[in-house]
Amino acid sequence: MKIITNSYDAEDGRFSGAQLQITSKSGTNDIHGSLFFTTHQPNLNAFQRYNGGSSPTRDDNKFQQFGGSVGGPIWKNKIFAFFNYETVRQPNSDIPGTGWYETPAFAALAPSGSIAAQYLTFPGNGVLNHGLSTGNDCAHAGLTKELTVRHSRPGHQSRHAFDDWLGTQDLGWTAESNPGCGGAGTGCGTPGSPFGTEADLANYVTSNPTTHTAVQYNGRLDANITNNDRIGFAIYWVPQSTDNFNGNRAYDIFHHNQIK
Repeated sequence: MKIITNSYDAEDGRFSGAQLQITSKSGTNDIHGSLFFTTHQPNLNAFQRYNGGSSPTRDDNKFQQFGGSVGGPIWKNKIFAFFNYETVRQPNSDIPGTGWYETPAFAALAPSGSIAAQYLTFPGNGVLNHGLSTGNDCAHAGLTKELTVRHSRPGHQSRHAFDDWLGTQDLGWTAESNPGCGGAGTGCGTPGSPFGTEADLANYVTSNPTTHTAVQYNGRLDANITNNDRIGFAIYWVPQSTDNFNGNRAYDIFHHNQIK
């Protein structure tokens, strides 16, 4: 592999950017081959403190990488062949993340038989999570404390508003640009404002089960036309596939195939 950044040869044409040249192996008059195998197992990893974290954790990524090659003559001194295979397989790895999602208490507020209830109870709608996140307050979600929300657990969750006023007119509305805060004009954060006692939103530590497989096939054929002339053909076939939830809900299954 070679990267060329200046002084291009005429054979490279008029390309102005950096050029990457890759020369693959070719067969010879002798048969040669190779094999390799690498595995990455979480139960073999040590627990460490990453990024100054308070508790030790470990790298839970799991994958295997293996492959091999073989090359040799088809017609001695004339035609040679070479083949290489490599793959990386990552089975059922949980990709961690954080995000604001509705709580079970919020889902329970949907009236029975309503469209909201059908959506919130749809199989797979629940967020795959490992518990509440730390260090993210309501401001992190773009909500202002005492103006839009109140906390049920400091730094973690926000309480819903207006449930006591469901189906009634909000007298605090004066215009589309000033819709009020609910509570018949009593305002937000003041006595009598309609904030509930349960959380609508929570910042969860989430998991996204992901399976990824990448394979590379490389074949090459070379022929000596004369003592001074040689012709070659090479091909790379690189299929990849990924399966995950494209988020953190089981109903949002995402399957992707591609070939490079």
